[in-house]
Amino acid sequence: MEARPSEQILIGANLNVQQFFGKKTWDLFDFVPDGVWEKTFGDTLISEFPYPILDTLFLDNVYLRASFSKFDVTVGKQQIALGTGYAWNPTDIFNQKDLLDPTYENPGINAVRVEIPLGSRLLADLIVTPGSDWNISRRFIQLKMGLGSFDLMLISGTFQWDRTGIELDTMNIFMPIQESVIPTERQIVGGAIVGELFGLGLWAEGAWNKLKEEDDYVEFLTGFDYTFDFQTYLMVEYYHNGSGISGGEELRFNDYIYYLNGETHSLMQDYSFVYLNHPLADLLTIGVFGIVNFNDESFVINPQLEWNAFENVNVTLLISQSFGDDKTEFGVQDRAVRLRLRAYF
Repeated sequence: MEARPSEQILIGANLNVQQFFGKKTWDLFDFVPDGVWEKTFGDTLISEFPYPILDTLFLDNVYLRASFSKFDVTVGKQQIALGTGYAWNPTDIFNQKDLLDPTYENPGINAVRVEIPLGSRLLADLIVTPGSDWNISRRFIQLKMGLGSFDLMLISGTFQWDRTGIELDTMNIFMPIQESVIPTERQIVGGAIVGELFGLGLWAEGAWNKLKEEDDYVEFLTGFDYTFDFQTYLMVEYYHNGSGISGGEELRFNDYIYYLNGETHSLMQDYSFVYLNHPLADLLTIGVFGIVNFNDESFVINPQLEWNAFENVNVTLLISQSFGDDKTEFGVQDRAVRLRLRAYF
């Protein structure tokens, strides 16, 4: 829903409804390699970890955008997209991406955003997500500028990084599993660049992460894409997360919880994303993308077929097959099939 009371004011909102059928409670142990729980918490008598999938009905976005002569301001629950990467965004402190569907729309973020033009290709972008106090609030500033055929972004941000884990209380026979939160003050300084050189699309982004009472780490991504004369499109990204685990033997159950909650961008440190796409006919496109975890040598391959059935209706079939040892990130996931119909009104 959108409304424009005047030329300077835009009010927008959208309602999300999700209804699940069939099995709605899953065992998280089925998605984690065997032995990880025991390695973390010892030989306990917990045989399953229920994970419910909940129906939802909520206002995903509701915001007001006002344009003034010197700046624009957006207030409310709004879309915030940061960084230049496709599968990962090291500079994005607000969102989590689904690696099997990186372009899916992010949920709204409660924020105040001010964009200030400073020149023909120069813009200051300030974002604050209010918390119970200033230290918990996320503060982000970005300076965007144009240099030839490239766009450059310099960023800085400060926020409280909460990681939600699991603790065991063996004295409590009714509630032995207790949730715990590790709050850490985190500051990031970095940047991103995107542009084109000799027909090759190039981009990169990264940040230095400074943590209070923990070791600092670097997170970065580089990528390129190219469309050949025979219409085949190729994209490749490499991603490094210094906060990830370097070896499978070091992984603990809470590392999986941090990742599944979207509190970390990846489980381990080094990954690659490769995507190929080719039009078979005017309304039919075939593609395949793969994700590789270099640390545990597991990977997943996802062939997909997209059919533009009608002018505003797309049908997509995706098949996912994982490879690797049963104790690896992708090896434990086995295989999946997804059929999706998407209609636009």
